[in-house]
Amino acid sequence: CSSDGVPSVATHPVWEVDPEALVSIGVTEGDAPYLFEDVGAARLLRDGRIAVADRGRGVIRVFDGEGHFAAEMGRRGQGPGEFVSPGKAWANEKGEIFVFDNLGQKLLCYSSDGRYLRQNILPYRFFSVFMDSEGRLFGSGWGDGEENGMDNQIVCCIPPYKEVSVIVSRPYTREFFSISSLQYAAAGPDHIFWREGEDYELFVYDTLERKIIKKITKDFTPKPITRKFLTNWGLDRKDVSIDPKRKNLPPIQALYPSFSDVIFVRTFETNEDNHSIYNVFDPEWRYLGDLTLPGNPYLTKGDKFYTVGIDPDGYCFVKRYRIVRHF
Repeated sequence: CSSDGVPSVATHPVWEVDPEALVSIGVTEGDAPYLFEDVGAARLLRDGRIAVADRGRGVIRVFDGEGHFAAEMGRRGQGPGEFVSPGKAWANEKGEIFVFDNLGQKLLCYSSDGRYLRQNILPYRFFSVFMDSEGRLFGSGWGDGEENGMDNQIVCCIPPYKEVSVIVSRPYTREFFSISSLQYAAAGPDHIFWREGEDYELFVYDTLERKIIKKITKDFTPKPITRKFLTNWGLDRKDVSIDPKRKNLPPIQALYPSFSDVIFVRTFETNEDNHSIYNVFDPEWRYLGDLTLPGNPYLTKGDKFYTVGIDPDGYCFVKRYRIVRHF
């Protein structure tokens, strides 16, 4: 349901992903630009190219829409133009490509053909970050809380990236499945999403208007935290603490919004093959239905759908699928 109580159900045709990949980037043997060690993120740029962050090799590689190698930027290191751990990438209207260094906590800028231009050291310990159409950074991380504690926060950092303003803040806890924890993601050019608490609620924040514009809700059946679940997830160790207030699993495991504001909500539900089930919402944030997806969804644009994953032999890949619409 939407925040005004009207059921958020799409009236246009529901779609699904064709199981046959049209484009696959990544090989087990072959040319170096197509060999990945650890794909941290993939991003669809304004011109239709795909920027792939390989944390294992410490580089960003750019491919065209058909998967052909176009450019490489950066290298492992801590100097100008170098990454400790490259993360997400974005492109502005000039074609400049910005890359977030997760561990180095800096924002690097390159030309469209991969030449290093400049960098900014960020004033905040970001865990994840997103750049909107005006170059402002929005992200999640940890900041100072009340009584010398730590807060799990979502913040904004505007150029020249010298300070941050807090959008939402909640007490931080190391306990798994904490009721107070925030889950954050970004989508489209100017929206971010987050969830918190025990209910199935997603808050949509407009980065241009700087306010919450919608709350998405959905009915769900709580799934209890069982010993079998903890064992399967490797959480039955003595050094793992589960929030004592939490009797059931959260309704949402992770958020994967896309380039075009379609949002994929990974639940703790699985199919008969033990693959995760995703709730899918359209660009107007109406519930479309459920999908089991090949890999983690990162990008959608038009009828193109991109995922990042690992094959049975442990090799990383980026694949493009066709979206099939059912009338």
